[in-house]
Amino acid sequence: MSEKKTRSTQRFNGSTVTVILTLAIMFLLCGTVYSQNLSSQQGRYWKWAAPQGWSHSESIAGVTLTSPDGKYEAALAGLMRSQGHTTPTAFLRRMLGMAYSKVKLVAVRQLPNQKMGHPTWTWIEADVTATSKSGSQMKGIWRCGVANYYNLNDAFVNGWWAPVSSFQQSKNSLEPIAKSIILTDPNEAFGNNQLIHPSTSSSAGLAKNNPNTTGDMIMKSWENKNKSLDESMRKDTNVRRGYEPAYDPSTGQQYTPSLSKWNAAKGGYVNPNSPTEVLNCGTPGDPKPCTAR
Repeated sequence: MSEKKTRSTQRFNGSTVTVILTLAIMFLLCGTVYSQNLSSQQGRYWKWAAPQGWSHSESIAGVTLTSPDGKYEAALAGLMRSQGHTTPTAFLRRMLGMAYSKVKLVAVRQLPNQKMGHPTWTWIEADVTATSKSGSQMKGIWRCGVANYYNLNDAFVNGWWAPVSSFQQSKNSLEPIAKSIILTDPNEAFGNNQLIHPSTSSSAGLAKNNPNTTGDMIMKSWENKNKSLDESMRKDTNVRRGYEPAYDPSTGQQYTPSLSKWNAAKGGYVNPNSPTEVLNCGTPGDPKPCTAR
């Protein structure tokens, strides 16, 4: 990688937090008027407004807000620095499909592109139908933005679900809830405080997250109700990025081996410091099954 391209990448990584904060505020200010019935709440990374009694699930990647009866939901979530390029429609289907089945984008509206920081974000808004885990027929309005740069992408989703039977009458109440979610801790959101900065000697480390902010942590913000779903989401994210966190069980030293380094004969990733042993996957405090197994 050239020195010029490396400096450009470093500038982009430094501006990523500002981009995300700008996008979140854009959602908030897009013609939304708060209802007096919504109560504002500050989480660790995010702030939102929801009716009394609604539950929340928050992580470094976003917030999911759920009504007491479980029938209504609003959320905002992002996935940063994934390998390859994608489109808003593909990413939206992928994300919603992790928690719902039979996802269908019944109407897609192109929103204006946004030049924010280094990349250009491409946006859509879609009317979406799906089936919940309980078998309920759901419908919602979701926005999705994607920024492709080099061989990476950042993506963002924001929207809400309601039962099909109450979709029309739910718009005015659920839209303000979804758009109320804003970022308040840009230093730690999306693992930005633990980035491994790119080096001039190799592009392999370009904009990777530290092992402590692996894909399973990112995805759990989206749907934290089913452990098997979380596990499949974690593996899917690792596959997209092409690497997964691992550690030496004897010393606790952490690594991010490429999935291509999986040694089927030995049943694991070979320990660089002890070639006769294999690494454990995950982190010392949060061991996981290996994705490549």
